[in-house]
Amino acid sequence: MTNKQKQKNQRPWLDQFIYACSLLSLGFLLYLGGAFSVYFKIFPFYLDSPFDRAFVGMKAEHSRHKMLSMGRLNDFYFPVDHDKREVTIYQPKACYNGYTVFCSGHSTEIQLIDMQGNVLYRWNRPFYDVWPDPVHLEHPVPEKYIQYRNFHLFPNGDILVLYEAHAETPYGYGLAKLDKDSRVIWKYSEHVHHDLDLGEDGKIYTMTQQFIPSRNLMLTDFLVQLTPEDGRELMRIPMFDAMERSPFTWTQVSSNDIGGDVLHCNKVRYITKHESEVFPFAKEGQLLVSIREIDALVVVDPKTKAVTWFAQNSWILQHDPDILDNGNILIFDNLGRKGEGGEEGRSRIVEYNPKTNKIEWEYHGSAEHPFDSDGRGCQQLLPNENLLIDESHRGRIFEITHDGEIVWEYHSPYRVEQEGKSWIAIICGAKRFTAEELPFLQLSSALSDSEQQHSSTGQ
Repeated sequence: MTNKQKQKNQRPWLDQFIYACSLLSLGFLLYLGGAFSVYFKIFPFYLDSPFDRAFVGMKAEHSRHKMLSMGRLNDFYFPVDHDKREVTIYQPKACYNGYTVFCSGHSTEIQLIDMQGNVLYRWNRPFYDVWPDPVHLEHPVPEKYIQYRNFHLFPNGDILVLYEAHAETPYGYGLAKLDKDSRVIWKYSEHVHHDLDLGEDGKIYTMTQQFIPSRNLMLTDFLVQLTPEDGRELMRIPMFDAMERSPFTWTQVSSNDIGGDVLHCNKVRYITKHESEVFPFAKEGQLLVSIREIDALVVVDPKTKAVTWFAQNSWILQHDPDILDNGNILIFDNLGRKGEGGEEGRSRIVEYNPKTNKIEWEYHGSAEHPFDSDGRGCQQLLPNENLLIDESHRGRIFEITHDGEIVWEYHSPYRVEQEGKSWIAIICGAKRFTAEELPFLQLSSALSDSEQQHSSTGQ
């Protein structure tokens, strides 16, 4: 036996170590190659290999870890540069006086306040009280990362509440119906998100989301219809399919996108008989849907499950389209003034004429009262032609006249001081009601707002 053979036999561990390192290096290079293929969408990305699933999982987990480390900041709280709290402007004779209901980002809580900002009623049912074992969620986040996103309030005090999660994809967590004392009547265990509306027969329309393997694991939205009695699902329409069944297929995002929220539907509105009479592009029972990521409004026909109308304009990442009595559409345009708003803010409310495809009216902020919410947000046209505006990411609700004068203003009192900044809790879904619309409170318009105090905390 030669000296070289003797040395080799005496070092088998070294050969095994080199072999193991070679395998690890090869695996790492394959991983990098797969990630490169998925990220830049080149061969073999199109072969539906396991790389896409691994890449989506890696991205989601990294994003989840980063956002969870922020606590409730970065999604339920946003930085502000002032210390205004509660009602700071109130002109009683110029307002549409009543009671304002909204979701608060500081907790799973919906509050009802009077014009002075006094909290008269609360609905509060934590997510894990409704779903102690949420089997419809793969990796549910702790309670502190969950909030109410929207609601529908009934005259008897029952309320539909929509749960969403911070640092989660899909972020829709479920829909529940509570009574006026925050006790659970029923629950719908799906990834419900953003919005809901009721048809004239009481049926509920909302949106769910899930990853679809056949579409490169894109996060896909579905329109669903539920029974009002027990939340049973009656209908489901995949939005990608609805687009493909329409003449507007060209508006689709690239099918090569992977694992992304590439549509991000954020509003569903049941089109009433009256609205169909003034809005000639839809029929009664069809659905108006806002698609944020392609800056589009569409009408979906539940019968054919196809998009029948499509519109884009100068709005950017819009929310909350509402059909007006004149057939125009009121829209919360989150970033329509991006690059030009400056200290006045990037957001605006626009009135869009779908017949001419032109913006006929808009409201935007001023240096003294900037208006800026790059996400969320909604508005409500009041019977006196004033507008109630929910500036979600600045924790503010305010009422303006048609001329843009602010006649009522409320700032969330919930703050967090962190990282040398003051962070304010977001506000979502704000709506104004009269006493006559809320008989469960037994309020009279003749009573002062401070004479009645009601609270339901679900404890």
